[in-house]
Amino acid sequence: MKIIPYTQYFALFLAFIGSFLPLVHVPILGNWNFWETDHYLAISFWAICLLCLLGIVFQHSKVVRIGAVLLLVHMAFSMYAVRYQTNDFFSFIPIAKLKNLATGMVTLKWGWQIILIGAVVLLFSSFFKQKKIN
Repeated sequence: MKIIPYTQYFALFLAFIGSFLPLVHVPILGNWNFWETDHYLAISFWAICLLCLLGIVFQHSKVVRIGAVLLLVHMAFSMYAVRYQTNDFFSFIPIAKLKNLATGMVTLKWGWQIILIGAVVLLFSSFFKQKKIN
């Protein structure tokens, strides 16, 4: 039984679905996913997911490993970008304490955890040997 490719498919599915789950909660506007947060971040995330999918289909574990690391780096960069964007969004408030309070009200949601779980499982499953399917 070839369990490694199925694990990689499931991990990639988790990471991909995580991009559609709530990632950021803005108090008045509600929950946002990748597309509502930034279109370019969403498209680049999905392109990395496509790269991982091609690596899984053609059984190139190095491509899957690179893609999983890129997913983790992209996730860290996106979390920083969301924090920077919210800080910049409230830059019109002249009082620093009120600005920090408004920025602190924007919180990260549970979709990031799903993406992290998918990317980490994808990375670790790429280290195991796969048998070539004829």
